Amino acid sequence: TIQEKPDAIEVERFKGHIKFENVTFSYQPDDPDSWRVSNINLEIMPGEKVAFVGGSGAGKSTLINLVARFYDTSKGRVIIDGYDVRDLDLQSLRQNFGMVAQNAMLFHGTLADNIRFGKPTATMDKVKEFAEIGNVTEFIDKLEHGYETELGEMGQGLSGGQKQRVAISRAALVNPSIYIFDEATSALDTQTEHTVTRALDRVSRGCTTLVIAHRLNTIINADKIVLLGTDDKGHGVMKAVGTHEELLKNSEEYALLYGMKAR
Repeated sequence: TIQEKPDAIEVERFKGHIKFENVTFSYQPDDPDSWRVSNINLEIMPGEKVAFVGGSGAGKSTLINLVARFYDTSKGRVIIDGYDVRDLDLQSLRQNFGMVAQNAMLFHGTLADNIRFGKPTATMDKVKEFAEIGNVTEFIDKLEHGYETELGEMGQGLSGGQKQRVAISRAALVNPSIYIFDEATSALDTQTEHTVTRALDRVSRGCTTLVIAHRLNTIINADKIVLLGTDDKGHGVMKAVGTHEELLKNSEEYALLYGMKAR
């Protein structure tokens, strides 16, 4: 349903300034009772790391999907560097994003091809450089064929943590201006999560970074934490915004959530 305008604007590289202006979204725009998020206003400055937290159904993934324009707002605007995302050329918009999700989407082919998936012309030297950034090199020597190891569908042959590290290397290789980490470590054991989190922090340094967090202890150093919840109509709304320390002090709901999900 996403339509690109005939005169869509091409952008090369974002600075990463993101604004949500009175953003409301529903899969059924004519039914106000079905709003997934309602009247969200938020400004994210270039280079900030912003985490979205809250219970299931509060609208965390919805907001991320609106930034990347997988859906369009029902009301309000998402603006990046002064541009309404609906005015932008889709390919140039999305080339500015590096995304790592909970379930890393890998494909049948070599390990090297999976790393260079977003930039097929990347040399093997580049593949190896970004494999090191994503900590893929910690396990590559254990594979009989190294970078030429053939993976099955969905990365069959690698563990969950290994697939996540390949996904991080792939995202970093496209040199995005905005990173999106959608519960990127929630399926991992604690030790692997620590390794992957360090890799995420390393590749996203200096870039605007949007994080959906399952374990809140992974985002306590974020520049902003956005607490989402639901109102009495079940609409996703913004409950509070602040640093970890500010929210612990000023938001009983966040303090309770942190106590439940810190581990």
